[in-house]
Amino acid sequence: MARKAKGKRNSLKNKKDATLKKMRLSFQLVSAELIEAEIILDDCIYEFNERFETGRRREIVEPETIEEADSTDIIPSEAVFEEEEQGEEEQEEEQVPVEDVDEEILNRDKDLKDLFKKIALETHPDRLGDSDDIEHKTDLYKDAAAAVKNGDGMTLLEIAYELNIKVSIDPAKEIEWLNSKTRNIQHKVREMQNTAEWIWYHSDGAERGRVEMMVQGQLGFKVRESNLDDNIDE
Repeated sequence: MARKAKGKRNSLKNKKDATLKKMRLSFQLVSAELIEAEIILDDCIYEFNERFETGRRREIVEPETIEEADSTDIIPSEAVFEEEEQGEEEQEEEQVPVEDVDEEILNRDKDLKDLFKKIALETHPDRLGDSDDIEHKTDLYKDAAAAVKNGDGMTLLEIAYELNIKVSIDPAKEIEWLNSKTRNIQHKVREMQNTAEWIWYHSDGAERGRVEMMVQGQLGFKVRESNLDDNIDE
């Protein structure tokens, strides 16, 4: 029996829904990869610090940003963390009361504006009174305000879901937000994988010897005295 063709409108809706589901799964996957990468990097840093005297560094010329490093450069993990901390500090400085949030930013995106205002109704410090979770909700409000500054709709959605706020976002808009957030997370994971600690930890044999020479030459880290015999054996 021949299948009846669906209307064009239904076909487009189904396609958007399917794409949205795919993007949500992709976002969950890269979020899990970020958590895994953070755990692995902790192990990398511990073992790296056992191997090298990382407190001793000579002055070296480093790229202004991580993106400018070429394939032969290895980056100490603190370069990644310092960049992240600086970004967090800048976000904290931009966390302002709801009435002072730049309306121009909100007016660029109606979905962003509507979502932020719903969150503000639940989390603005002036509306919390003697709530038991005032500290947590205040933090959520600050995160939401920072997300507005960055045009980060996906973070707003996550906050809204946490607060059980009913939201209605066009699938195309959510796909756009998911794509942006996913790319940011993937970039963070790549930064971690490009640190000296990660590269050294995941190398072995002759490759590890080459990496250790780069670590000593580019970063000025010395092998700890207790590990000198290992170098001789290698």
